[in-house]
Amino acid sequence: MNPRRPFPPSAALLLLPLGLSCLTPACQRDPAGTPAVAPAAPSAARPSASPPAQGALPADTVVTVNGVPITEADIRQETKGDVHGALPDEGKRKAIIELLVKRELLRQQALARGLDTQPEYLQRRIALDAQIRAFERGELPQALLRAELAAAQVTEAEARAWFDANKDRVATEVHVKQLMAKTRAQADALHAQLEAGTPFDDVARTLLPGIEVGSKAPWDLGFLRFSQMAPQWLPVVFDVPEGKHSRVIEGPGNRFWILQVLGKRPAASVTFESLSAGIQERMRGERAAERQAAIETQARANAKIVFTPKATAETPVD
Repeated sequence: MNPRRPFPPSAALLLLPLGLSCLTPACQRDPAGTPAVAPAAPSAARPSASPPAQGALPADTVVTVNGVPITEADIRQETKGDVHGALPDEGKRKAIIELLVKRELLRQQALARGLDTQPEYLQRRIALDAQIRAFERGELPQALLRAELAAAQVTEAEARAWFDANKDRVATEVHVKQLMAKTRAQADALHAQLEAGTPFDDVARTLLPGIEVGSKAPWDLGFLRFSQMAPQWLPVVFDVPEGKHSRVIEGPGNRFWILQVLGKRPAASVTFESLSAGIQERMRGERAAERQAAIETQARANAKIVFTPKATAETPVD
């Protein structure tokens, strides 16, 4: 990360409090009484003070300061604190714009002096950058899945074929208990305990030690229809004998399940017409997830991923 790249105006609010009187140039004078304002740095050394490329201003730009835009989004960010609530709407907006202009001027002066290289600032900036990356890594994969979901099409004929092939399962409700693990190793260890004869509830209680004996067990899901089950369960759960537990079932997002089947019963009102919409939605979801997994596999095959020594260290390496 280049520590001197432009600091987003919306994030500049983290730097300076509202009371700026002691930070203005007028407060910092040389012995002759001249304000100690740093000269503007060359654009090559301080790109943040350079005007953006022609036509690159955001559409909601309100004002620019040495080419750096202040936008409606910046104004909305500032009003979240409602520190100008006593002002009328017109006066409030003007005061906010003037405050943002002042902060941007001082931001550029701080950059010109190289104050963005101070360790405390850099630590806070690195933390903020990490928050932005976490947001993108959470939101954008979901956007990708939604895009794949929108593109996945399932015809009524395909849904009916699925219904006919799975009619016995669709017409059955299963009483299920579950163990859920976050890693394969943990799941295998739980499964080994069950194979050794440890009761299912005792193993489940090791995952949720705060649950008192005799209270309702959160791992007991009751009777479930096929539409209430994870797609990965369907090839497994209906074939597990009553009173027995399943193998380890792997799901998306590093989820692993072990199921215990306590009972089975016929489901009421099972017709294709009543289930068609749900079947198509489930099939679309499965196809979208498969497509996303294929995209990830292809992207990983084409990517250059380099693990540093920090990746295998038990504690962070400075």
